[in-house]
Amino acid sequence: MGDRNPFRLPHGVIPITDPDVIDDYQAVNALFAAGCQLLHLRKPQWSDRQLHQWCAEINPGYKRFLTLHGNPTLAAELGCGGSHGPTRTSLKRCQLRRSLSWHALDEPNNGVDYGFLSPIWPSTSKPGYGPSWSTAELSVARQAWIGQVVALGGITPERTSLAMQMGFDGVAVLGWLWTSFDGESVVKRWCELEAAWSG
Repeated sequence: MGDRNPFRLPHGVIPITDPDVIDDYQAVNALFAAGCQLLHLRKPQWSDRQLHQWCAEINPGYKRFLTLHGNPTLAAELGCGGSHGPTRTSLKRCQLRRSLSWHALDEPNNGVDYGFLSPIWPSTSKPGYGPSWSTAELSVARQAWIGQVVALGGITPERTSLAMQMGFDGVAVLGWLWTSFDGESVVKRWCELEAAWSG
């Protein structure tokens, strides 16, 4: 990463926004107020204008905790601290945090700050979507990974503890976290996951 300081993941649990919900910014502000220091903004069908409107509702002091799934230039315009792309080629050299999505055991590498490997367990938000490898294969592959790897897919408090024991650097969660969009309820579920990560 050359001219940039190495990025270390904050403690434990990384929320990912529901792609279809418009007004979840209130719950996101509540998560940041509760201590969340990294959240992925994923709204793949939204226009740049919609993303600007959504980010305008986020407390300015929290925007650096956002990582946008999309164009790094737009992420910088929005005030986000990071940019997430599905492949390495979509990420250009910039001062933002950089992360990727990985879906095979041989993909994790040190070309970015961190990445999401999925699905580790059957997905909550995508019924019928589950891992294509065994636990034993995952354990063997883990020994060769370089860099920070985050578990995604089917995350619950029980599986958060398992992910930590398996050697992951964190967990990312969508479905289980957003069973409602009330800020107090979302923060409570996030805190449950954080407690499970702490053991």
